[in-house]
Amino acid sequence: MRWIVQFSLICAVGLGLVLMGVWAFEGFATFGLHGGAAIALISGVVFSCAMGVFLMALMFHSQRSGRDDKVHRVHRVEGSDQF
Repeated sequence: MRWIVQFSLICAVGLGLVLMGVWAFEGFATFGLHGGAAIALISGVVFSCAMGVFLMALMFHSQRSGRDDKVHRVHRVEGSDQF
């Protein structure tokens, strides 16, 4: 689970550096964005990336912990092998 946190932090720092670079060289006004729109865009991108990383982490954790195997075995025992 530690590598997921490290990967998330690296992604967040990388995204922040890219946004700061764009702002430093050209500013967001050249894109037609003003203060509120730029904040909404940045927070939307950060939230979407965080949600994607979180859901992928849950998927990997579920697969590695064996929870998926337990559910599959229960359905197989009941005779419901059709998915």
